[in-house]
Amino acid sequence: MKKILVIVYSMILVLLFSAASMAHIHLTPTPGASIQFYGAVPLQVFWVSKDNPAADNDTDLYFNLANNARVGSIVTLGDIKAHWEIGVSGFSNPAGDVSGVKGVYTRLLYGTLKINENTSLLVGQAYSPAYWWANSAFFADWGAIGYGAFYDQRLPRIRVNHIGFFVDFAKPSVAHAFTGVTDTESVLPKTTIGYNHSDKNMKLGAGVAINTFGVKSPTLDENVTSTIGYLHGDVVIMDKVSIRFSGWYGTNPAEFGMAGLPETVNRILGTGGTTTSINAVESSGSIDDTSTCAGYVQLTAKVGKAAAHLGYSRSTSDNDNWAERDSQQEYWVNADIPVYTHEFANMTVTPEIHVYDRMDDNTGADQGSAAVYGAKLQVNF
Repeated sequence: MKKILVIVYSMILVLLFSAASMAHIHLTPTPGASIQFYGAVPLQVFWVSKDNPAADNDTDLYFNLANNARVGSIVTLGDIKAHWEIGVSGFSNPAGDVSGVKGVYTRLLYGTLKINENTSLLVGQAYSPAYWWANSAFFADWGAIGYGAFYDQRLPRIRVNHIGFFVDFAKPSVAHAFTGVTDTESVLPKTTIGYNHSDKNMKLGAGVAINTFGVKSPTLDENVTSTIGYLHGDVVIMDKVSIRFSGWYGTNPAEFGMAGLPETVNRILGTGGTTTSINAVESSGSIDDTSTCAGYVQLTAKVGKAAAHLGYSRSTSDNDNWAERDSQQEYWVNADIPVYTHEFANMTVTPEIHVYDRMDDNTGADQGSAAVYGAKLQVNF
């Protein structure tokens, strides 16, 4: 019986190879298309030392592929430029938390039409024009997100750019912490209006954004409106030395990517206290807005082919229903050091020391802190 099966499988393989050899399949590249492929493989090796007032203090190893590992391509054809990028995620953290996207997922998928020399139209899933990250490596290059920087996610959007000015319409966000909600509704897209400037020694961006949605529950029938105003930049102050910064003020900034990230850091670090949300707060059948002021500053110095970064980030939120303001801060020092450089690929190592100080929450409880030390090893191609 086994011999018969071997003969049958052999005949199938012969037929398949014969069919492949007789087939004439041609992959013809699109005439005039410019295609650029790229990828990044970041491996994280960090130790997390916790100072937790509510639990045992210990040190855990975080050894994993960061969840921003990615591959993608940019295709240019005439006045159309298409960009796609997929990510690979399957991470866990020192606390055993495996929340978030796992497996292969879509990061970017959009196209840009060059209308004329000054105007372009973007359609698809892309970054917010307000996204401005710092150079910190731990976990997934979070770069002060959730502390001094806000991350408005990669959302489906339409954006018109004209000589630096832009209007961006994105899928509205609905983030709330209300109980018993029976319905939420969004009528208008999340809207960001701003201006970006870039030259050899300076990059500056400023804008305002608004997001609104309705919420219904047995005790609520209200609209939740989130607003934010920001200013960010990267300025060369002397030869090989630059300052990167971001500052913003907003109401209910959960809709702009602040919700969940400090809480995720809290789970990773295992710090104590409460994980205060920065959503609006329900009070006596109405909605009280939460205001947040935040920002970061980072000094970068280039030494040969390496780049050293020293940064500080802080955010403070307040609500009339809270006993105290809720603040948190972080600071870090690292260096991007090239290990190998090729015309189209390179490998870098980024040793980093990073301190997360959750400070006191809005009840006055100490949320602890954690020191993170280790390195990221990354291959770019």
